[in-house]
Amino acid sequence: MANVIALAESFRSELLRGDAKTVLAMSRRWSAVEALLSGSIEALAQEIADLKAAGEDVPKYKLWQLDRFQSLLAQIAGEMAKYSQWAIIQMKEDAVKAQQLGAKHAKQMLLASMDAARAAQLAFDKLPTEAVENITALAQQGQPLEKLLQAAYPTAVEGIVNQLVYGTAVGRNPRETARLAVKKGLAGGLNHILLVARDQQIRNYREMVRHQYGRSGVVYGYMRVAARNTRTCMACIAQDGRIYAVGEPMALHPQDRCVAAGERVRTSDGDKPIEAIREGDYVLTKNGRYRRVLKTKSRHYAGQMIRIQYNGRVLMVTPEHKIKTQRGWVEARHLKADDILETF
Repeated sequence: MANVIALAESFRSELLRGDAKTVLAMSRRWSAVEALLSGSIEALAQEIADLKAAGEDVPKYKLWQLDRFQSLLAQIAGEMAKYSQWAIIQMKEDAVKAQQLGAKHAKQMLLASMDAARAAQLAFDKLPTEAVENITALAQQGQPLEKLLQAAYPTAVEGIVNQLVYGTAVGRNPRETARLAVKKGLAGGLNHILLVARDQQIRNYREMVRHQYGRSGVVYGYMRVAARNTRTCMACIAQDGRIYAVGEPMALHPQDRCVAAGERVRTSDGDKPIEAIREGDYVLTKNGRYRRVLKTKSRHYAGQMIRIQYNGRVLMVTPEHKIKTQRGWVEARHLKADDILETF
């Protein structure tokens, strides 16, 4: 068993290297989007600062009324549409690579788990096209990649608006406000696209491994092995060591991390992953005000988790976790299908 676990760990490392290449390529391409939009965002930040200097407040509703802001929205939509089309091509190529890697790893794992005589009898035929297409469909959960990426645009716009309004309110220099609107606001769109890309990569990989195990005729189940490092969420740790029937897909959430690492919290500097929150940060509280974080801690949790799907995002939280809706702050266990989520 120890050798098999070590082999699985080496597979994880190889998969992560591929993931890192994807992130690097997408981030480099995104820098061109930032460069194209930076000037327009800075001009808007300056206009807002000038209005405030003249004694006018610029709340969110007034920001949306500005011609320059409407022009910026159109520019963002156009640039993100072009980026998304490029990203979809990359994701499809990465899906093929992930499936190929999954097939290779499944073969190596099977051969390492049996004696030479049995291994010699094992055949590894090329998968028919229909089977490959089915794996891809399972990875995308029956949705086209275009739909999975839809939330990137509103996420980016919301991030920019928050940075512009907050930066102006606290008297930041317009150039600094614009810089943060790009690096912390607009970047929310990239973060969503990266989330989908990495999620698709791992899903294609795992589904191919599971499919190959099923075709072998010698595997009846497989075990979940969590990384158990500082980035591993409690939901995954709780499932560590679980045995699945080979016909049962492994339950996943984006980046396999609960609230859980990877989920985002609204702060005065924009949304941050919960594991990145530090003492001294200002986070949005249930009374609608930003309050300073005095202390942070993490804990082991092995109980029930609530899975929430909203605007292309998947959120894993404990039942008592409170979420802001049109009805006010509601515990996750009491959410309704028609609730409108405002703040996670």
